[in-house]
Amino acid sequence: MIAAGLVSAADLIAPEPAGDEHVLRAHDADYLRRVKQGQLTPQEIRRIGLPWSPELVTRACCSVGGTIGACRAALQEGMAVSLAGADPYAGDRLGCLGLSKAGLADRDWLALHECRRARLLVAAVMAAGYGRQIEDTVEIHLQTVRIAAELCHLTQGAG
Repeated sequence: MIAAGLVSAADLIAPEPAGDEHVLRAHDADYLRRVKQGQLTPQEIRRIGLPWSPELVTRACCSVGGTIGACRAALQEGMAVSLAGADPYAGDRLGCLGLSKAGLADRDWLALHECRRARLLVAAVMAAGYGRQIEDTVEIHLQTVRIAAELCHLTQGAG
């Protein structure tokens, strides 16, 4: 993204992990305790799709923190993107929607264009990222950020 001229290094912000108070808005305290202590049932671990580890807990909290950060940035800037994955992509291990890269670009352009046209704030959060080829996930992220940047540039001053 930096090399493509879409953002500067100063525009990229590493997320802070979300605190328990944020996680508890979506999960009950017992589940959070069991996640943190590695006491999930085999069925819960299968549902998550990744083996439990302390790093998984940190990743999940940072993912939530990235979403919160993107929402806060969108309040200031009108649009923000939190990068993490590309699940709808056909080449993704979880890509049940089977969308092509072109299909994802069409989806992104349509959704972001309509939000900008309606003057809605946008915090785009792309989570997961189980692509068979990491290059595909990176390309999809770059594509989404490029579309958002182009739409922001086109609508600057229209506000």
